Amino acid sequence: MKQTVLEGPIFEVDNDTNAKCALILWHHHNANEHTPLVAEFSFRYDDKLLGPEREPFTVQAARHSYNILQEFGNANALIAKWVDLDSPTKTRFAFSFLGNSLDRPA
Repeated sequence: MKQTVLEGPIFEVDNDTNAKCALILWHHHNANEHTPLVAEFSFRYDDKLLGPEREPFTVQAARHSYNILQEFGNANALIAKWVDLDSPTKTRFAFSFLGNSLDRPA
């Protein structure tokens, strides 16, 4: 398995917090790199400048981020054909790729 991480855009979660976005692609090592097996969108935020008194990711920020990410699945969005909100997570894919299941106890 080969992993490619594409980092780049930053979006404003709220007035005090920016999040750095990344697209993580998994390819079979012998497969065409234009056809990933799994793609995951993620983001990270940095709270070092805010100090220990304030958790930057408030309930409002989480809701705002959720709403932004849900727009990816909007049929009218330019990115809609790239998004499958019903697809398995990377973890579920990895377990099934290895012949294991997350649905049954180990």
